[in-house]
Amino acid sequence: MLFVICIIIGKGCKNADQSEVPTLVNGELNWLNIDEMDAIEAPSKKKYLVDVYTDWCVWCKVMDQNTFTDEEVKAFLDKHFYVVKFNAEIQDPVEFGGKMYEWIPGGKNGINTLTFLLLGRRPSYPSLVFMDENKEKISVAVGYHDPEKMLEVLKDMVTAVGSKG
Repeated sequence: MLFVICIIIGKGCKNADQSEVPTLVNGELNWLNIDEMDAIEAPSKKKYLVDVYTDWCVWCKVMDQNTFTDEEVKAFLDKHFYVVKFNAEIQDPVEFGGKMYEWIPGGKNGINTLTFLLLGRRPSYPSLVFMDENKEKISVAVGYHDPEKMLEVLKDMVTAVGSKG
């Protein structure tokens, strides 16, 4: 019933069960959007990996096809991260962390200003933004990562963050 009410109102619902969002569904990554990520109560049980992409980015598509389908990568992500997709050029306003981010014209397709929060003033695609359990940015990994390199980056991230806690 709560789910139906949230859809009718048109807002995401925040409740204790939101932190139970599965990373894998039927063996595939369950990519959240920024709204769904924002609805997870902080602190969550996992860290976040935000895949910042554009529709025209060839290497973004290659990473989707080759890296994010790899069984070892999926299993590691399932254990340690919520996975989030964010299109840097989305024209709809995006709310994140209680602030609104708008699309602005420029370049070929414009850019949503949330991209600057995630990637800084010189965005590059694909980029992976690692965030802690409180949705605070830890670091950014830029460029294509094959499955082997992705596992290395993910393990380094979990080890580095784990040693700080």
